Amino acid sequence: MLTADFLQRFLFKWKYAIVIVLTTAVVVILLSLRIDRWLPDYALSYSNLVAQQSRTKIEFKKASFRFPNHVVLQNVKVFGAHGKVLLLQASKVTMGFSLPLISRELSLKSMTVYDLNANAPALKQYWAANGPLICAWIKKIPQGDIRLAVPHGRVDLAGPGTKSPQAGHSQLLAVDFNVALQRNRNLLNIHGSWGDQPVFHYELDGRIRGCGLEVDKLTLQENHSLMNLWGHWYGRSIDWQGFAFYGKYYVLDIDGHLQLQDKNILLKHLSFTLDGNSVEVSGNCSRQHLFTCRAGITFHRQPQRIDAQTPLKGIHLSLYAQKSPYGVDIKGTSDLYFLFDPHSPTSLQSIHLVFKNLKPVVLNRDFSSLQIKTMQSVLSIGGRRYTVPLENMRLGLNYAKPYEKVITISADSFAGHAYSRIFLDTSTAPWEIKGRGRAVSLDINRLSDTFTFFKQGHGLLSGNFNIQASKELVLDGTLTLHQGDFSASDFQEWLVRVLQMPSLSRISNMELSGRFKIKGRAGMLDDVKLSADKFNLAGFYHVDADGLVSSRISLRFAKSALSESPIGRQVMGLVHGAWTLPFEFSLSGNAGGPNFQWDTSTLKDRVRRHMFSFFERMIDERMDEAPYSFTMQRESV
Repeated sequence: MLTADFLQRFLFKWKYAIVIVLTTAVVVILLSLRIDRWLPDYALSYSNLVAQQSRTKIEFKKASFRFPNHVVLQNVKVFGAHGKVLLLQASKVTMGFSLPLISRELSLKSMTVYDLNANAPALKQYWAANGPLICAWIKKIPQGDIRLAVPHGRVDLAGPGTKSPQAGHSQLLAVDFNVALQRNRNLLNIHGSWGDQPVFHYELDGRIRGCGLEVDKLTLQENHSLMNLWGHWYGRSIDWQGFAFYGKYYVLDIDGHLQLQDKNILLKHLSFTLDGNSVEVSGNCSRQHLFTCRAGITFHRQPQRIDAQTPLKGIHLSLYAQKSPYGVDIKGTSDLYFLFDPHSPTSLQSIHLVFKNLKPVVLNRDFSSLQIKTMQSVLSIGGRRYTVPLENMRLGLNYAKPYEKVITISADSFAGHAYSRIFLDTSTAPWEIKGRGRAVSLDINRLSDTFTFFKQGHGLLSGNFNIQASKELVLDGTLTLHQGDFSASDFQEWLVRVLQMPSLSRISNMELSGRFKIKGRAGMLDDVKLSADKFNLAGFYHVDADGLVSSRISLRFAKSALSESPIGRQVMGLVHGAWTLPFEFSLSGNAGGPNFQWDTSTLKDRVRRHMFSFFERMIDERMDEAPYSFTMQRESV
């Protein structure tokens, strides 16, 4: 009996509960149906209000309600004020509003944008024209907390329809960001990421001051890099300080100032230290034309770090970039300054580079390339200048392995072609550099514009080389010259003047081969072999680190050439078959003016048998009066 009464009371209570639940559900359903009918008009009027205040045109395909306080817009597009240029596009936008029962006003609390695509060039122009008006409108928005989330968005850096000629697709940048704004305290937090591979993560904490921003912390992070900045943005001025780390490299004491002008963005000053060495940057960028900018970068090495092992003193780089139908064209100049030893004829003083049509291309996370249409290098060595022109230069950089880089360089030069492959290990200081390369069919007639050693010459020069550098530069390889034809070179003029053989002023059908090596300040030529119509030459020539020469050279003249010289005719009259015997001599002493010594040889022994000793002294004196330096010479420009 008690059980029956209990069940009866229990079921009676649940009847009312079920009735209340059903009634509430019916009210919610009716309200939702009512909202669904009313929502499109509200969403349309709300978007028109936002569009009017933000000077844009907003379109969406469908609006729906999601219980209890969310509005969902499908296929949203935001155009410029005239509705012609697409600024933003999203597959779905979810907006959360304050509940009327909790808040007195129906205000926007959150927004999530899915599959965002942003037109960067159009947004840049839009903000330049409407930025101050938008800031004024934002001030009038009711106070409250607002959150904005954009998962998996894309930013088109070049604009819709613009294709990358190298990759064949639009230049899209992946973005992901979340914004939290506390309007009552003007506190702002932004965090997210951009890029596919590698992915850069960022976070910003700061405060809004009118249309300005005070940044307490801006952190940018990637696998091997970290940057922390702080500063402020007031009106048209942006100032920031901070530091950064990249692997084992420290970028400290960052101090920058940016000025936003009507037509340009002016970087008035940016300075920092890179591993204790100072760097200064300045430049400007056009606000009307994307990627049109100028920049100047100067690197100063600490004086106590400059020595013979690491002679680089400083770098100055000037760049000008401009957008073209095929991408961004960059031209400019670069100057590299080194520790100069005035007593060394091979000491490198500076390198001046002038380049045009430079196009950087990032293919993927592991490889990028650089293309340069023309580049002219002017090297100042031993107080003289040497010009090396390069065309159609392609530089590839592979950085798949941490601290290991592989650089490939290919270029046309002196009507020939040169190729090199360099391995760079940055895990230790100084860096370890190893490389090898080849030059094919360089026209020495064009080389004569740079080196007077090849003055009025013709022929094709080829060779292989290896390079190794850490604390000391080591360069070695082989050289060959084919079909050589020389007139009035320094060496020929010396032979004509000293040996009195006029026909040697023109040398034809020359074939030359040899090995070379440069180690620090020392240089050497070994196994030199030269054959021509008038004479043959063999031997070696060394210059040590102190500039002292050691050499041994053997000359064998044709009978017709030897008969031109008065001395040669006397020797031929006394020594049977003199033209078949080698004329051997040595050069020693200072490289700027080495001493000549007629070495003991078969020819000298034969001459001694038939002539008095004064004849030998006469030849020695003639050589001493006209010493010759084998260093390549170039008149100062």
